[in-house]
Formats: sequence, C-alpha cells, structure tokens
Amino acid sequence: MGMGAKACMSAAQRLYEAGLITYMRTDGIDMAPEAVMAARDAIKAKFGDKYLPKSPRMYKNKAKNAQEAHECIRPTDMMLSPDKLKITAEDQRKLYDLIWKRTIASQMEAARMERTT
Repeated sequence: MGMGAKACMSAAQRLYEAGLITYMRTDGIDMAPEAVMAARDAIKAKFGDKYLPKSPRMYKNKAKNAQEAHECIRPTDMMLSPDKLKITAEDQRKLYDLIWKRTIASQMEAARMERTT
C-alpha cells in the first residue's frame, strides 16, 4: 500500500472514528456470526451464489499468546464496497479497500484454476 505502520494505524483510526471499520488494535481473526452472515449477503448480492460456499467459513487463532479481546478488523457495513465510499483521503481509501476485499474474500468460495504445463 506504500505506507508505514504509523501512517496505516492513523488511517485505520480515522476509519474507525468514522464508523467504517471495527476496532483496529486487535490480534483476533474471528468474525462475529452476524458479520459473517452480512458478508455472505454482500457476496450473494454483488457476485452471485456461484461464489458463496455452502456453509460459512469460521476462523480461530492458533497462536498461543493471542489475546483476541476484539474480533478481526472488518468493515462495519459489508454492503459498503470501496467504490461506494465517500472518503477522499487516499490512505483511508486504500486501507478500506484492502480491509473490505480481505473480509469478503474470507467468506467466498475457494478459487478454481487450471494449470497448463
């Protein structure tokens, strides 16, 4: 993304204060069940059933020293895709784009590819 940790956390703080993402100082990788369902609804609406797995994907942190006091960093509104975002600050737009895409991808069907050798 072309920004250091301090600039990234500053952009995340502004997104959090604007109510666009969940709390960013976390090591949690799990997502609230209602957020998982919202992500699945967004996938169905934007991409169609073809990209939606039959059951939700749930993730748990395997690190022994993880605090996991908060859920993962994710958009608060899964239907608010980056192209609909009304923020002009480039750093915030880039970070929101990354967070939204990774969150949505975490609930999508696995990619299928053919390789020719």
